[in-house]
Amino acid sequence: MKKIIVVEPDEAQSWLMCECLTGAGYEPVACSPDKAPALAADLPANAIIAALSSAAVAQAPLYRTIRADPRMKDIPFIIL
Repeated sequence: MKKIIVVEPDEAQSWLMCECLTGAGYEPVACSPDKAPALAADLPANAIIAALSSAAVAQAPLYRTIRADPRMKDIPFIIL
């Protein structure tokens, strides 16, 4: 099963995204933006989905942090 890291600070939205992904055959792993880089480094994920929300400014540093790490530079990063 393909693992997808779901980065969403709102628990209700995170749960909803995870339910949709599970129903589509994926194995979602939810986390907050501050824990995403460490989780992505430790977990062999197939993709990262980050929610574009009122905290969208926080997603740019997250994206740059993940892209700067050679272990994670090739993981697809989707911003919703």
